[in-house]
Amino acid sequence: KLGSEEIKAFANLCRLVRFEQTEMTGHNLATLELFKDPILVLRFQNLPRKVLNQTMRVSPPTQIEAFRASAALAIAILQSAPIRMENLNNISLSRNLINRGRGVTLVFEDHEVKNKKALEYPLPTRVAEMIKKYLTRIWPVIAGPNCDVLFPGKDGGPRSKAGFGEMISITCERELGIRLTAHQFRHICGFLFLQRCPGDYETIRLLLGHKSIQTTIQFYAGMETEAA
Repeated sequence: KLGSEEIKAFANLCRLVRFEQTEMTGHNLATLELFKDPILVLRFQNLPRKVLNQTMRVSPPTQIEAFRASAALAIAILQSAPIRMENLNNISLSRNLINRGRGVTLVFEDHEVKNKKALEYPLPTRVAEMIKKYLTRIWPVIAGPNCDVLFPGKDGGPRSKAGFGEMISITCERELGIRLTAHQFRHICGFLFLQRCPGDYETIRLLLGHKSIQTTIQFYAGMETEAA
């Protein structure tokens, strides 16, 4: 119940003591080591289509199956467009998913992104096709009237960010035996790319939406040494 000036003063204090991660944590490094296994990478790549196809076999899909399908689609999107959880959770059908010719582009304006840097991801055809199937068969089961979000919750509005993140983690654990958070997809995408193109930090910077190449280097330098 403080006034705006007092709130502003507290916000300034918070900025002074905020801790910013400047390198990969040991836990994340250990997780990325697992993705040196080509069999795991293949299972990881195939996971979204496998789970989505399983849920499609249930006719009509139950709400639980619909939520499983939404987690599978979220994983497919994260594999191609490693966005932050906040953006994933609030994807708007009218504002963020743009049809361009035969393709679909995921677009976020600068005010929607944590670091105020606009993002644009042309989605692969396979992901665009998954979105189309999901919207036709699965989405109507959980979407309420006038719903405009790709991933609705039980009340028809956006999913709970914590609950949706948990569903993604559970799906990964069930299919891969590894519990992955939505944020770790950003690290995995950067890691897998650098295994193919060691040293190409600029592409990773663009992919992850970092403002500075220095941020990218701090997190990812050295993890591709073996591949190089």
